[in-house]
Amino acid sequence: MELLDIRTLFMADALVGLSLASVVFVARWGLPSQVRGVWVWAAGDAVAAVGRALFVVRDELPQMLGILVPNSLLLGGFLLHYLALRLLFDRRVPIGWMAVAPAVIVGSFGAAAVFNAPFSVRVVLFTLLAVALCLACAAVAWQARQRSMGARVMVLAFLLMAAMALLRVVGGTAPGVTDVFAMFAGQHVSVLGAIVLQIAITVGYLLCLNETLRRELERLSGTDMLTGAYNRRGLLAEMARDLDRARRLGHPVSLVMFDIDHFKRVNDERGHPVGDLVLTAFAELVTRRMRSTDLLARYGGEEFVLVLPGATSEEAKLVADRVRREVPAAALAPGLDGITVSAGVACSDEPGLGLQAPSLIAAADRRLYAAKRTRNAVVAHDDGPGGPVPLSAAA
Repeated sequence: MELLDIRTLFMADALVGLSLASVVFVARWGLPSQVRGVWVWAAGDAVAAVGRALFVVRDELPQMLGILVPNSLLLGGFLLHYLALRLLFDRRVPIGWMAVAPAVIVGSFGAAAVFNAPFSVRVVLFTLLAVALCLACAAVAWQARQRSMGARVMVLAFLLMAAMALLRVVGGTAPGVTDVFAMFAGQHVSVLGAIVLQIAITVGYLLCLNETLRRELERLSGTDMLTGAYNRRGLLAEMARDLDRARRLGHPVSLVMFDIDHFKRVNDERGHPVGDLVLTAFAELVTRRMRSTDLLARYGGEEFVLVLPGATSEEAKLVADRVRREVPAAALAPGLDGITVSAGVACSDEPGLGLQAPSLIAAADRRLYAAKRTRNAVVAHDDGPGGPVPLSAAA
């Protein structure tokens, strides 16, 4: 057998696919559960590799299986890659489409085998389905191109693979061509190109995994593990982005600082596990009432900060007061009733504050200090319950 015999190249293509599946499978270990779809991608590489290998030995198979199985497995690999990309980039999985696509693939090639369709018809059928799946994968990667170099690599590789599949139609539909191993003179180059693009797509996917992992680690470093809200680090990072956006759009940003009243008493009398339940339940209560643009952070201990982009001082005060009124009636922990919260409100539209995180946090903190004098109160100005609050006062 010659070194570049077409069957040898097909088998090499299959072995490369299995090797890439192994690399991705190994890369999955150690990744957090939030990084989804890695096993699906590895399965796609493996399934497609088996399909390529079966092309080499399909003459040994019954005609029905020789047509149906290799083509279905190869296209199934593309379909699994599409699903894996949607999972990786947190896109909604179209359940109906994912159920119909395998049926279309198997049904098409099953019919081609049953009716003994000419080779040229099978080539056109395979090409149309392969191009559609390549374009679908490229479209998903395209949506993530701005945040991921790996996504840009995959977009280019999938588009080139679709173009190469279209070029193969020329050879597959030429007069007298009845076999995939004797399609046209450029078949060797075509298979070598498929191997290179297969490697490029996997490299792009691994780059996306690395970038997704980095973002996930950044998210975890800015998240309070108990409540799932942002921690102080995450608050300052996200708030900086909100303030930059508000400067560009000319919108205000309001901030509410909450403090759970007598929380130390809860810990002392009921224990820290109950205190943890109270903190978690309070964070969930506020989160359910947030807009998609708002953010909640646990600022420290029993203090929480709610950032309200685009909200005026009056709107923020209404939000804070609604939370204050709902908390006593909410069952934040079993057998624990009557918990109250106090809140301080600050808005960037106020004189002397502006779109600066330190000044907004300091103002809300001063007003929270004033609200804590009577507790179960909301203060939105520096004249709160008990009279004016000195600017030097701190909670």
